[in-house]
Amino acid sequence: SEKRKERIINDINMTENFMERFLGLMGKSDVGAEALLIEPCKSIHMFFMKMPVDAVFLDKNGRILALEKNLKPWSVSGIYKNGRSVMEMPSGSADRLGLECGEVLAFSERPKTD
Repeated sequence: SEKRKERIINDINMTENFMERFLGLMGKSDVGAEALLIEPCKSIHMFFMKMPVDAVFLDKNGRILALEKNLKPWSVSGIYKNGRSVMEMPSGSADRLGLECGEVLAFSERPKTD
C-alpha cells in the first residue's frame, strides 16, 4: 500500500506562548482534543504528568521524524535536533491513526473555548 503524502489532523490545540509550551499537558488528565501541538520544541519531559502520551516529533515541513509511544509520567523524550514541533496525543493514538515516520502532517487549528 502506498503511503499517504499528507494527512490532516483536525482536532488539535496549539500552544501560543512560552507558558503554554512550558506547561504542555502537565497536571492534566485529558488532552482536551485529539492532540496538543507544541512549537517550537525538540524534546519533552513528562514531569508532573498524570497520563502517558504518544509524542510525535515533526520537522519544519511537518514530516514525522520520530514516534515515541506511551511515554510514561516522569520520563524524558529523546532530543531531535531537526525537530520543529511535537504533537502530544493520548497513549495509543499513534497506532490507532497508523502514523509512520516520514509521513507529513498538516493541521487544522481547533477554535479556542475560553
